Amino acid sequence: MALTNTLVVRFRVYAPDGASQGILPHPLTWEAGVPLNDMPSLTLTYPDGSDAANLLKSPCEIALELRDPNTGTFTEHPGCRFINIRRPLTLAARPR
Repeated sequence: MALTNTLVVRFRVYAPDGASQGILPHPLTWEAGVPLNDMPSLTLTYPDGSDAANLLKSPCEIALELRDPNTGTFTEHPGCRFINIRRPLTLAARPR
């Protein structure tokens, strides 16, 4: 029996301790770590100058939501909320 990957995620942006500001479009790359009883981490990559990249230049919270393949609903699970505290870094533009 072949297994099918049914993992579908989306990223929702929130104002710091506030309301939802919408859904981020699909990033070029993303990586999340949600270790049990430890600090989660999230890395997203968007083209510089895109609406998503500009939105992430301000302090915000990002929720990783997982889709239930049976119902199609997205849910934020414990440990899947991330605080954007770092400024973006473009290695190509760094001073020498």
